[in-house]
Amino acid sequence: LLIAQFRPFSQFLILLMIILLTGSLVSYASIELVKLLYGFDLSVDVTALSNIDEPFVAEANRVLLVCQHLGFFIFPALVFAHFMCTQKFGSYLFWKAPKPSKTWLWGIVAFLLLLPFVNFLAFVNEGLQLPSAFQEAQKLLEDAEAQAQNFVLKLIALPGFGQTIFTLIALAVIPAIGEEFIFRGCIQRMLSKKLSNMHAPVWITALLFSLLHFQFFGFLPRLFLGAALGYLFLYSKNIWLPILAHFINNALAVFSTQALLNSDEKLAIDTLGYGLGANDIIIALSSAALAIYLVYKMSRINTTAFLPQYKWEISLSEISETEEK
Repeated sequence: LLIAQFRPFSQFLILLMIILLTGSLVSYASIELVKLLYGFDLSVDVTALSNIDEPFVAEANRVLLVCQHLGFFIFPALVFAHFMCTQKFGSYLFWKAPKPSKTWLWGIVAFLLLLPFVNFLAFVNEGLQLPSAFQEAQKLLEDAEAQAQNFVLKLIALPGFGQTIFTLIALAVIPAIGEEFIFRGCIQRMLSKKLSNMHAPVWITALLFSLLHFQFFGFLPRLFLGAALGYLFLYSKNIWLPILAHFINNALAVFSTQALLNSDEKLAIDTLGYGLGANDIIIALSSAALAIYLVYKMSRINTTAFLPQYKWEISLSEISETEEK
C-alpha cells in the first residue's frame, strides 16, 4: 500500500507512528546492548548512566546516542520512503539523483561561508533574556543547557584516536544522516506537496528542526542552519549534499571543542570561531551575503529542481527513469 496517495497531514501522522514504533524497538535493543557490553542495566536503574565521569559511562552513552539516531531517524525515514514508493526509497530520498558537479562545490563553499553568520547568531542568542516574569524558566533553561554542554564535553574529551573516530560517528556522521533523512528527505518533501511556495517548506522544516533540539540558547543559529540545509536539498536534488554539510558543521564543532579542551585556543578559533563576538557583525553579514549569492547561482544551475514549478512529488515512472540514468 503506497501512502503517497494520502494527504500530507495523514502522511505526517504515519511518519510519527513509524518513528515511535522503530524508536521503541531500537531503544529496547539498545538497553540490552548496553547491558551486554558495559553491565549497566537501564531497565532496573534509569540513572545508571547519569554520572558521566564514571568509567565506561561516556562510552555507553555514545552507544545509546547512535542507537537513538538509528531508531528515531534513519530507520523510520527508510521505512517511510519505502512505503511512499515501493522499492524506490533511494529515489524518494534523492540519494541517486543526477546533479551537476558545480552544485557540490558551490553548495559546500556557501555553507562554510554561512558559518560566521551562524556563529554571530549563536552569540546573539546566548545573550537573550526572557522577561522578568519568566526568570525561573530562564534559570531552568540555562541549567539544562549547561548540563547538555557538560554531557557533550565529556563525550568529546575521551582520549585516543579510536575514541575520536567513535565520537565523530556518534556526534557527526549518524546525526547528519538521520536528521537529514527525516527533516529534509521526509518532512520538507511532505510540506512541499501541500504548499505551493517553494520557500515555505524549507523554513517550516528548519523551524521544526530547531525546536525539536530543545535548546533555547541555540534556537536562532540552528534555525538558519536548518534553512541552509533545506536550500541545499532543494537546489541540489540530492540528499547527500545537506548530509555532507551537516557532517562538516558537527565535525568542526567536535574538533573546535577538542582544541579548547587541549588549551589550544588559537586552533579552536581557527576551526570554528569567526563571528563569535559583537564586533564581528560585518564579517557575519558579508559571509551571509556571499553564501546567499552562491546558493542563488546554484539554483540557476538546477533550473529543473524537483520538477517544473518546484513540485517535489514524482511518479513511479519518473523514479524509474531517474534510476536508469
